[in-house]
Amino acid sequence: MRKILKLLIMSLIMLFVLSPCAAATGDEMTNAVVTPTTLDLVNSNTIVGGDDQFVVIDTPAMGFPTEGTYYANINTGDSNEDAANFTLNLTIPAGAQTLSFDWMFASNEYPDEGPEYNDTVLVEIISGDSSQNILFLPGNILVCVGNAWSLFSAPTDNIGYTGVTQMYTTNFDISSFAGSNILLSFSIEDVLDTSVDSAFFIDNLHIEIEEPEPEPEPEPEPEPLEAVTVSMQETGAPLAYLVLAVLLMLGGLVMHKRK
Repeated sequence: MRKILKLLIMSLIMLFVLSPCAAATGDEMTNAVVTPTTLDLVNSNTIVGGDDQFVVIDTPAMGFPTEGTYYANINTGDSNEDAANFTLNLTIPAGAQTLSFDWMFASNEYPDEGPEYNDTVLVEIISGDSSQNILFLPGNILVCVGNAWSLFSAPTDNIGYTGVTQMYTTNFDISSFAGSNILLSFSIEDVLDTSVDSAFFIDNLHIEIEEPEPEPEPEPEPEPLEAVTVSMQETGAPLAYLVLAVLLMLGGLVMHKRK
């Protein structure tokens, strides 16, 4: 009975707190999560799940939003739903270095359902036929299946869930994907039950691009030297002096012979 009452209360909270921004489309999810400078790299988006499993929120809570005025979550939905997926098709440009996003995991299984908690969350990069999960906690601890209640605490803000992790930031080196397209997939799924919800909050999805260093400007080529013509000074003086000197020498010889 207490569990049913708790679920009813949480449903009412989600109805009044989150419903004004609920039933988000793929485009609305994208605009809420992706930073303006990275939005141009998004080619398309897809959502798979019920409308209520994709929520865009503008009410600040638990440190969100971390960029802009909106953030989003994907959640496990009602008792008829158990999984949701939000995928972005991204072009990774030359010079791309890091893909990053802020996130928090929340669940209504905390604290009473702790021993049975198994809901999963994955963030995967899919390129061609290969995929890899990039959701890690500090210390390279893989976040896939919960079962780590030491990470959870009661929320200090009303976000519609009884337990939350702290906010984390994932940074992943995507330089090896530069010049290609990738799929970035966010997934959440109920395990063992469909009656108790969990959610994955996301914001500030950003791709850091290292701008290429500008090429140095070429040094200017030296200007060609202009040919300079040096003209000789025109004067008749040297020739006249030579003739005079010869005459003086001849005259001196004649005078000497006469004596």
